[in-house]
Amino acid sequence: LCYSVFSATCYFFGRDLYQSMNGTVPIGLVVASWGGQKVETFSSADALVDPTCGGTRPFHSIVNEGYFERTLWDLGLDVPDDVHPIQLWNAMIHPLLPMRFTAALWYQGEANSGDPTGYACRFPAMIVDWRKKFNLPNLEFLYVQLAAF
Repeated sequence: LCYSVFSATCYFFGRDLYQSMNGTVPIGLVVASWGGQKVETFSSADALVDPTCGGTRPFHSIVNEGYFERTLWDLGLDVPDDVHPIQLWNAMIHPLLPMRFTAALWYQGEANSGDPTGYACRFPAMIVDWRKKFNLPNLEFLYVQLAAF
C-alpha cells in the first residue's frame, strides 16, 4: 500500500515490480501512512485482541503473559491524544478493503520501541488480520526492519 508523497522504498518497489513484469502491467501505488504512530493505530479491533498474536504463539502463552486480558485502550499506551488504537485502521485502511493489492510495504516500528514484546505480538496479528480482511490470504507483507539504536 503506497500514493501521494512516496517514500523511496515505495517508489523503488513500484518501479522494480513494473520492470519485473516487462512494463506490461500497470502498477498503482497507494500511500496510507501517518508518521510517528504505533502499530495499534493501523490495526483493527480484531487484531488487537488476537490471543495468538497472529498464530505466532499458542493461546495459553498469551493468557499467561496477560495480553489477552488487556482492554483495547490499554494496548495503546502513550498514544497521542489525537490518535487512538484502530483510528487509522478505520480512517485509512478499512476504506481500501474493496481494492486488490499485490503487496503491502510496512515501514514503521520506532513508535513501539518501548514495548518490543507487545510489538512482537501485535505486528504479526495485524498482518494476519489484514490478509483476512482484504480476503487476500497470500498478500505479500514486506517490512523494513529498523536499526536497534
